[in-house]
Amino acid sequence: MRIPKEVYDLKNVHIEQLRPYLIPSKKRLRPRRCKKIIFLCFTNRSGSNFLAELLGSTKQVNIAGEFLNFDTALTHIRKGDLSSFYDYFVGLADTLSVNGNFACKIAITQIALIQQAGLLDDLMPNSRFVVSERADLLGQAISLEIASRTGQWTSYMQPTGAVAEADFNHNRLEMIIRNLAREQELFRLFFAINGLDHFPVGYEQLTSHTETVMRMLCEWLEMQAPPDCFERTSTQRQSDSVNNAWRSRFLGVSAQL
Repeated sequence: MRIPKEVYDLKNVHIEQLRPYLIPSKKRLRPRRCKKIIFLCFTNRSGSNFLAELLGSTKQVNIAGEFLNFDTALTHIRKGDLSSFYDYFVGLADTLSVNGNFACKIAITQIALIQQAGLLDDLMPNSRFVVSERADLLGQAISLEIASRTGQWTSYMQPTGAVAEADFNHNRLEMIIRNLAREQELFRLFFAINGLDHFPVGYEQLTSHTETVMRMLCEWLEMQAPPDCFERTSTQRQSDSVNNAWRSRFLGVSAQL
């Protein structure tokens, strides 16, 4: 598999922190229980947690988590006395898979990580790529900035900080929008240069036509979804008056430039 060179231009804390473990596995292990790996490609605040929970509600796959984050991986590598990230991922896929299906969230920098670990080519024949994306990048940027300030990344987490309308920063929001757009484009470039099929899930369509979108996705993944399984989720939308106020201020400033 080819990784776009632009991906390696991005700061990649995961590769930096996990470099001692990005070595060939002593034994070329393969998942035994896991038959299909679903990579849930995401940018922050794209609705990926909601999508992961909906997929998990089918009881045909685990709820995809951010298992590739360097801190999570390091904790389990050290606890399990593992020699490589390769061994960590293969063991994780077998341990968490449900009915032979394992789902894992993956950021664009983590595509490079699994390639450096020697996993990407080995896992490709059994992998499927689902892309969580959001058309409203301004809304996504505002949501990301608020989450980073409050520490509340999901609706069921307790905030560790507060944010107010006065914290609005036009330049920072524009920078976040540019970064999100770039990450989305790099995912598309990765799929294009490798001729990889993928299933895009738009946040706006997912929230307005949940049942329809999820039925189509499950059919593409060749997974059975029980009746009414998509009606019960704990993830809630977090938008409030600050989101709306920042949007108005951002667009107002933009209109005057």
